[in-house]
Amino acid sequence: MTPEWILQKRYSGEKSCVWTLGVCLYFLLFQQYPFRSKVDIVNGRSHVPFKSSEDNEAYQTMQLCLHGNEYRRPKLNTLPNLSWLADGYSS
Repeated sequence: MTPEWILQKRYSGEKSCVWTLGVCLYFLLFQQYPFRSKVDIVNGRSHVPFKSSEDNEAYQTMQLCLHGNEYRRPKLNTLPNLSWLADGYSS
């Protein structure tokens, strides 16, 4: 559930997809979900455990995807261009 849906019942497919990718990336990095309640989502309070320097680029991407302001999230079509993803991505 995105912050904009909780607060305004507003849905944007691309922005919601990027948010969901952030949640999935969080789960892949930390083996748990980032938010425990709707209040945490709205207030941007994720429960981020200690991060290692190995995951720095993935961690930064996750933070961008989980930005509370939907207009500050990356565009979906820019994500494959990130260096840590581009290495394993072929079109």
